[in-house]
Amino acid sequence: MRDAVLSAVAELILIEGAGAVTALRVSQQAGVARSTIYDHWPTTETMVLDAIDMVTGPQAPTTITGELGTDLLSALVHLRDRLEHRPFRIWFATLLDHGNRDEAFATAQVRFVQGVLRPVSEIISDAQRRRELPDDIDAADTAAQLAAPILSLHILLRSTASDEQLAQTITQFLASHARGTPD
Repeated sequence: MRDAVLSAVAELILIEGAGAVTALRVSQQAGVARSTIYDHWPTTETMVLDAIDMVTGPQAPTTITGELGTDLLSALVHLRDRLEHRPFRIWFATLLDHGNRDEAFATAQVRFVQGVLRPVSEIISDAQRRRELPDDIDAADTAAQLAAPILSLHILLRSTASDEQLAQTITQFLASHARGTPD
């Protein structure tokens, strides 16, 4: 039942946008009673948030080899490639749009972006545990800064960051923050 409901939410968002997600529409789409939906998801926002968790769940496991630059490049290339696929672009655009117009979806937008950036955050946190990066940098904020060129090019120019641009972003980050290998 849970998978059917969340798949219905995802399908409605992809086809009609987040505004189409209501208990009635999800009930019709999933073939589940509205009372059952309300028992598990008291608000539309909770359904959307759970669907986001389903969509942003691990698409590929975060690869952490211990080579910080290589790991970051791999995660950013994966992010860039995900932006090229239609369902991901639609989720991203829909939540960005609805998050700007409807406060209830602003939380969903943030959660979606955090889920998308989770692999980069995990790599940064792992490098902090290995003492390769200082403890005082925030992993989530840093992940967003590293992904900014990808997202900016995608959103503003409908363009794609090259491998060279991503490598340059990582090189600049490491030059500013990396401590080198601890003794």
